[in-house]
Amino acid sequence: MANLPLYLLGVGLAVISGIVNNIGTVMQKKVVNQFREEQNFMKKVDQFKEQFVGGHPVTFRVLSFLRKWFTNHILDVDREYVDIVRSGNK
Repeated sequence: MANLPLYLLGVGLAVISGIVNNIGTVMQKKVVNQFREEQNFMKKVDQFKEQFVGGHPVTFRVLSFLRKWFTNHILDVDREYVDIVRSGNK
């Protein structure tokens, strides 16, 4: 789990980088919001880590958070950018 946050941040930044290279100024606002959501994800992971290291049980909270993240963010928010990224790779 120690490398998971870095991996997810790297994936998020790669996606954002690809989007920025393939879109106009109208979409840049969405990209900024996307980056903020990725930063909030990393902050939440750090909070869970601190709680865990402090001896607090976090398992169910982490699972709940990840379920919501994967459902709402990755399957909905990130999905919006698939066509944008693909269109720039032609």
